[in-house]
Amino acid sequence: MIHKMQPEDAAALKRIAEDPQISPFVPTFLYEKKYEDKALVIAREEEEYFAAGEGILLGIYLKEAPAEMVGLAEIYGYEPSKEKASIGDRILPEFWGRGISTQAVALLTDYLIGEVGLKTVTAHILRGNEGSATCVLRNGYVQKFSSIYEDWGFGEPCLTDKYVYKRDFRKKRVK
Repeated sequence: MIHKMQPEDAAALKRIAEDPQISPFVPTFLYEKKYEDKALVIAREEEEYFAAGEGILLGIYLKEAPAEMVGLAEIYGYEPSKEKASIGDRILPEFWGRGISTQAVALLTDYLIGEVGLKTVTAHILRGNEGSATCVLRNGYVQKFSSIYEDWGFGEPCLTDKYVYKRDFRKKRVK
């Protein structure tokens, strides 16, 4: 399940934002890192991040434990005139390998393509993050660009791969 974070999610958000296994694969300037007090991140996300048109952060929760936030889903780089946006997610390591990220990417993609009507959804993945690459490939994304230098806030540009959702993927899969 993906939905708006609640004040009681602050402790989980802190764990996600500071986890040493997640941090090497995400930009240093992410909104969840803006305030030390993660309750402020949750309280101000809508007015500062979403309202500014920069993106939206949503919590990822377990179906069997709907109050337990185990990750973040993000939509960013939304360009209405170009009908495009980018997505990303971050899952706590103890929940890796359970298909949670794959489900989150499917939900984000279905929403952006089916409900919002976007033509292009992309994912930018730091080289070496094989789990995320596998996840987007399972969801019908194709690697469009390899080894692009992007500024992720690490002091020098990082090599990333850019994946783009292939619109006819689900039509071919459902027969």
